[in-house]
Amino acid sequence: MPRKHLTVADVPGLLEASKAELGPQSDEKERPWIDRYGFLKSKGYTLDERYAPDWVPSWASEPADEYLVRGNKWYRTHEDAFADRGARMYVKDAVRMTDGLQVIVKLALAGTTELEILQYLSTADDPGNSAQRVLDAFPVPEDDPVYNSEGDSELQGQAMYIILPLARDWRHPPFVVAPEGLAFIQQLLVHRLYSIMHPVNLCALGKHLL
Repeated sequence: MPRKHLTVADVPGLLEASKAELGPQSDEKERPWIDRYGFLKSKGYTLDERYAPDWVPSWASEPADEYLVRGNKWYRTHEDAFADRGARMYVKDAVRMTDGLQVIVKLALAGTTELEILQYLSTADDPGNSAQRVLDAFPVPEDDPVYNSEGDSELQGQAMYIILPLARDWRHPPFVVAPEGLAFIQQLLVHRLYSIMHPVNLCALGKHLL
């Protein structure tokens, strides 16, 4: 009778250990989104299953010895092992449950004019206005981890969730021919002219405006 190969899920404690090492619990910027999963789902938006409290990793059925040898490189073959460490403390992608639309969930900190500016741009009907439209906005509940950050004056008061359409990074894919770069610069200049002609402080939106 052939010997059964134990999977990660078969070895007591190994599955939880792998989740602790490769899951969002291991990163302080990702960990709060586990607590937000249920609330956002109640609002109609689903984060990646990686943040679900009952998440079962895709590698649970992989051979246990494979994890011991190359588990720290599983992000190359298992999407849910990829840690989102790129300054994503306040931004995360999600799916709108009603129609499957990919969206961005963004935390607007209290004391900023970010939501006000985005709502203004969302209602401004002008060919020069290329800003993303706000799809939804609602208050962050009082028990959200964002209010537990110590020493950050921006977090004092009511924060808001902002829902925006998902847009790709302007740098990917890279420009191949000169006209592509020129067309991009032209779009930036047109939008910059629009912002000059309207009472909009783009600096309040930060570098992620693009």
